[in-house]
Amino acid sequence: MSNTASRIVEGPALARALPSTTVPQFIRERIRHRPDALAMIDAPTGRTLTCATLDHQIGRAAAGLAAQGFRPGDTLLICSANSPEWVVVALGAMAAGGRVSGANPGYTVAELAQQLRDSVRSDDFVARFGGDEFVILLRNVSRPQARSIADKVLAQMRSISHVEQGHVFHLQCSIGVTAITSGRFGTHEVLAQADMACQMAKTNGRNRVEFYNVSGKLNERMAQDIHWTRTIRHALENNEFVLHYQPLMHIKTQAISHYEALLRLKTGRGLIGPQAFLPAVARFGLMAEIDRWVVEHAIRALAEFTRSGSRLRLSVNLTRFSFEDETFASGVRSLLREYDVAGDQVCFEITEQMAVRFAAKTDRQIAGLRDLGCLIAVDDFGTGYSSFSYLKRLPADYLKIDGSFIRELTRSKVDQTMVRMIGEVANAAGLETVAEYVETAAAMSLLEKYGIDYAQGFYIGRAVPTPFDSAEPEPILATDIVQ
Repeated sequence: MSNTASRIVEGPALARALPSTTVPQFIRERIRHRPDALAMIDAPTGRTLTCATLDHQIGRAAAGLAAQGFRPGDTLLICSANSPEWVVVALGAMAAGGRVSGANPGYTVAELAQQLRDSVRSDDFVARFGGDEFVILLRNVSRPQARSIADKVLAQMRSISHVEQGHVFHLQCSIGVTAITSGRFGTHEVLAQADMACQMAKTNGRNRVEFYNVSGKLNERMAQDIHWTRTIRHALENNEFVLHYQPLMHIKTQAISHYEALLRLKTGRGLIGPQAFLPAVARFGLMAEIDRWVVEHAIRALAEFTRSGSRLRLSVNLTRFSFEDETFASGVRSLLREYDVAGDQVCFEITEQMAVRFAAKTDRQIAGLRDLGCLIAVDDFGTGYSSFSYLKRLPADYLKIDGSFIRELTRSKVDQTMVRMIGEVANAAGLETVAEYVETAAAMSLLEKYGIDYAQGFYIGRAVPTPFDSAEPEPILATDIVQ
């Protein structure tokens, strides 16, 4: 099985090789901005390779099966390797290119990729397309053969451990497998199948191999994902999104301090909140495009509000996909100039998970945004890593306490203790605090007692099409209710 001649493609080189008309956007987004990417190098000779695109590889596999019937065909694997999340909290995320150790101590990420190549055969196709994720296309294998190779890859990855500050932590690995059994599925669908099987492996405990089940729930989920992806793509192209604005109140002064811009999708049946479609959008790589749409339209709205005599501040949620774009801060600078909006009118919200797990990349992006005068809020605090240590070095302005601690605040002593403690730590770190999902006067009273600075939720106001709008907002459809 070992073979150094198998091919591997990396980072921008792979992005350039993939034609934009055929390649799934989620693959392009995941490999697009990787300054640490490896070159397309043939290990034995060191020569740069001209490699066929991943889309062509999978398409050729599917087309080749049209005349093969049930003969063994090609199989796609998505392999995701990472350190346990609690290790990220305690020691920081493993940087790409960092040292790892296994049977032969001191592996780099490049050498990890070489180990993957050594686990497959000469005509198999290997590509890295983001972080510590790889895609492997196995040529002409039966299901038992594919399982055997996947198990070998899993064992190889599990044999590698991460060394940090004198501690050794074994990598976790999840592998999703799908067989290309007919030509009716294109690249988009085949990659989605493998990705969903990989997610299932993670859900079932990691360090395992899962096969895509065509007739099971994964098939239904893929159909839903494809539906949402097409819907969102159409919405982006036809400007069918809108922003609504939910107020945040300064608890002591009872004044509305700023608003959070919340995304809504317009449909023939009414408005749909992002919870309905964002999971599918994230799997198919459209999150960066949605982020860009929200940022541009929020800044444009600020310009319009300013011209009408209302100088506002808006909070905008960002995903990690935007932070993977090294040009994001410069893009924000261009928008601020174009619409003549001051940087301090924009507050970018990032999740606690982003702040910790992708610390190095997050810190660079935050520094760029703060150079523009923009503010930073850490969202959903308390539900992710729940580590206070990073607050000392994170250059943020606001800490948003997750609503799970607020909903039962008047009845739960544990929630009361947590909220009070978060408020005290944030205050010591120089951060202002925001309580989400505030729905009662009793909760407001406790928040004021605990020294929380701001409140957001239905008690303060629902999201409306225009700030200061006192009209009843249009309801969000069905179970997609959002604040």
